Amino acid sequence: FLGWAGFSPLEETSEIALRWCFSKDARARHSDLTLKVSRELIDWFFENTYFSHIVVPVRTDDRSARSTVQDLGFVYRESRRIEDMPCDLFQLLSPSLRSYLVSA
Repeated sequence: FLGWAGFSPLEETSEIALRWCFSKDARARHSDLTLKVSRELIDWFFENTYFSHIVVPVRTDDRSARSTVQDLGFVYRESRRIEDMPCDLFQLLSPSLRSYLVSA
């Protein structure tokens, strides 16, 4: 078992969040596992849903997760408590919304 990845509703913001949890062993064996799985999930999400964006909450002290979400193209949106932890919330707009904003 390597871990899990998927989507869940984020109660604090009423948005859909991308989440993952991979074992240290899995990440050591496959250093790009989180990026590869997340990219596939993000592509699937925007191709199969109507949502304009997706979010990822990152604990403020988790430098590794922060780096990963930024590598995936997420941008910082705000800081807030999520699941009773201080977190930074990162957001990724759908490809259609991104192209609309660029052309506007």
